[in-house]
Amino acid sequence: MINKKVTIMLLTPTLVFSLLFYIISPENRGVSLFFFIIGVLAWFFLFIKKIRFFTSDKDDNKLLKYVFYPIMILNIILLIINKDYRDSGAGYIYAVVGLLSYLIYMTSGFTQFTIGIGKKLGLNVFIGVLVGVGFIIISKIVPGFSLLQPEIPFSIGTQIKFLIVVIFASPVEEILFRSSLPSILMSAFNFSWGIIVGICSILFAGAHLLAYGVYTSSLDNLIQLYGATTAISGAIVAAIIWSIASFVLIKKTQSLIPSIVGHTTINFIVFTALSFVSLFSFG
Repeated sequence: MINKKVTIMLLTPTLVFSLLFYIISPENRGVSLFFFIIGVLAWFFLFIKKIRFFTSDKDDNKLLKYVFYPIMILNIILLIINKDYRDSGAGYIYAVVGLLSYLIYMTSGFTQFTIGIGKKLGLNVFIGVLVGVGFIIISKIVPGFSLLQPEIPFSIGTQIKFLIVVIFASPVEEILFRSSLPSILMSAFNFSWGIIVGICSILFAGAHLLAYGVYTSSLDNLIQLYGATTAISGAIVAAIIWSIASFVLIKKTQSLIPSIVGHTTINFIVFTALSFVSLFSFG
């Protein structure tokens, strides 16, 4: 008989690291994609047995129905109709990240950390906006604390960039780093809440190193890598602090909505501000 816990402990690193390796090492994408597909198929056939679109938890289903699935459907549509979106690789990244989240949610019988929309939707939306605006204000007044926009190819139009930065990135990252991955770490590895917050915050910051182009840039040695990382250290610190703040919000409200709305608010303000500056810049 298959031990679900042990199997998940083996499959989780396979999926996560093969996906990261796919992004970091373009010359080995065939190998990393192979391991990712094998891991996904193993998870699917061992645990899901059949395709199902909703869990047994009504609150989780609201998050899937009103947030997760619409984003994934829009992402697929853009992949089909927009060549620049396909060529950039951004659409494929969100597709596979979404697939990871789907697999975890559909095995929620042993992932106790999954958090849905929760109660008091209006209040949680207000809290999210308030925290997001507050985070922007803090970034402007605290030395060394900065917020950056993800590196997106210039060939992608402004409207698609807006969808990537604001509509896709914010909720997908919150679902993955604040619900799906924590649920696996808690149920399969028995980590405490504090350790889960630390691990997910580091992974969240690492994902932003990728998003800002540090690991995908043309770097010749470790000194250059260190220099590039140091140059955006303020943004990495901000990512870690936001991750910790999000976990606190989730624990206090028992809802993923404040962190999703807060993250969306931050990305919206940063994207709008930078777009406004570039619109009136010369030279």
